[in-house]
Order: sequence, then structure tokens, then C-alpha cells
Amino acid sequence: MHSEVLHTLDTHLQRLTTLRGDLVAKRSIAPGERLRIAADAMTCAEQCARILSRLLASDDPYGGAPGEPATR
Repeated sequence: MHSEVLHTLDTHLQRLTTLRGDLVAKRSIAPGERLRIAADAMTCAEQCARILSRLLASDDPYGGAPGEPATR
């Protein structure tokens, strides 16, 4: 699981770095482009959270679902 978590985080950081680069690029920005980039960053974070939740839940020896306490 460790490698999958690291891969997920690396992918997330790479996507956020790309989006940040789009925000700070020295060029004219189309109307609504900043909002789209911010929405893309939010979607990226949500996807990362879902993947990490699944990975962590599958590693729970007590079978707790994401967001729920494990039963012991």
C-alpha cells in the first residue's frame, strides 16, 4: 500500500503544480480561466481524497469504511 499512497500523492502534486503554472503564466488569461483552474484544482483534490480513502480502508484490518471508525 505504501507505494500506492506515494504514487497517488506524487500524481496529485504533479497535477497541482501544472495547474499552478497555468495560473502564474505570463500571458493574458481568458475570462473565466482562473475559475476553471481553481475548479480543476478542487476536482483534483477530491479525486486524490477518494483514492487515498479507498487505499486506507482496504488496509484497515478491522474493515472500517472510509470516514467511519473501525470496529474492534
